[in-house]
Amino acid sequence: MAKKYYWLKLKNDFFRNPEVKILRRVAGGDTYTLIYLEMMLLSLENEGHLYFEGFGDDMADELSVILDEQKEDVQFLMTFLQAKNLIEVKEGDQYFMNTIPEMIGKETESARKMRVHRAKEQQKQLPDPPKRSHCDSDVTESDTEIEIDKEIDKEKDIPREKICEVHLQLANHLFNKMLENNPEAKKPNLNSWANTFRLMMERDKRTAEQIIYLIDWSQQNHFWHKNILSANAIRKQFDRLVLEIKDERSNAKNNYKKGSGRQEVLPDWFDKDKAVVSAPTEEVKPQNHDLAARVEEMKKRLKEGK
Repeated sequence: MAKKYYWLKLKNDFFRNPEVKILRRVAGGDTYTLIYLEMMLLSLENEGHLYFEGFGDDMADELSVILDEQKEDVQFLMTFLQAKNLIEVKEGDQYFMNTIPEMIGKETESARKMRVHRAKEQQKQLPDPPKRSHCDSDVTESDTEIEIDKEIDKEKDIPREKICEVHLQLANHLFNKMLENNPEAKKPNLNSWANTFRLMMERDKRTAEQIIYLIDWSQQNHFWHKNILSANAIRKQFDRLVLEIKDERSNAKNNYKKGSGRQEVLPDWFDKDKAVVSAPTEEVKPQNHDLAARVEEMKKRLKEGK
């Protein structure tokens, strides 16, 4: 059988598609969009069909292994795609991505060789480009290398001067909690984690108390301790974790009223939105006015194991 090559033909307005725009707006939306593209590529050879082979617990688990993604991310995406009619379930073990058939590009091996041959023949008929001096060539290549180096430096550069002890304490706290579940856990780049926690506190307006609470809860939860394995995971799943905790505490409260279990009180910040709505307008105080006190409070909490 002749070998075939497949490719995905995305329209130039793909990222302006309403469903894609909605998907990218949710927390972790860019990750979900990437997984969506991976699923589309995976289905190309089967004309848009994805088959459950049975080596995973379910389709989401199986795709997470194949695509090397988190299972809960794949599960969320599949639920979203089904709600938007972008994927259909066929007979329980088969899924059909209904936008794929019109986006498939393919050709046989012989057609590919002919296309490459024609391109080479056309290239031979083009006039030779003007010759450049050795000096001009060196300058051009040097400029390109400098620009590439600058981009690499930007990616690797972490504003260490902005990282405070409280951010490093949070990074160490998460890693220590992970070690309790898995003593063989590989030590991460704690400076990178600290920078992520810095962004959470400065850009996302999360507090150290909130982050500590989610770290402790996630590492004690039978599901989330296997999925929250980095500071980025905490940041991406923050809102979802809060909802999970509220649901868990709500169920515990109902059991308490029925006479079983015990009631656990949520921290005040869980109802912060309600408090802000009802509170009178006050002068906004600087958030970093007492960073030293926050660091000391963090040290105290970590020593107490809270």
